[in-house]
Amino acid sequence: MAIAEWSMLFNRVTAEYTEEQRDALAKGLCPNCHPTPMPYRIMETFYSEQFQTRVHRVKCFNLAGCDWDGYIPATRPETGWDDFFHS
Repeated sequence: MAIAEWSMLFNRVTAEYTEEQRDALAKGLCPNCHPTPMPYRIMETFYSEQFQTRVHRVKCFNLAGCDWDGYIPATRPETGWDDFFHS
């Protein structure tokens, strides 16, 4: 999956978030934790009929201070570097 395709898929799965929150999600961070961003953890991976792709259900690592959970695409973009060091 090319980066442009992944970006469109990511935006479709995270449509309810602001651009700032999407940026945090793309970096592996909870979109609701401010001012100190916390990472999220993957709870499960499954095929979503709603998004027509595999998704990760993710939850904020800060269990005591944040109850956020959401979904992100389970695929990652192809950057072109995958087999660079094996050639």
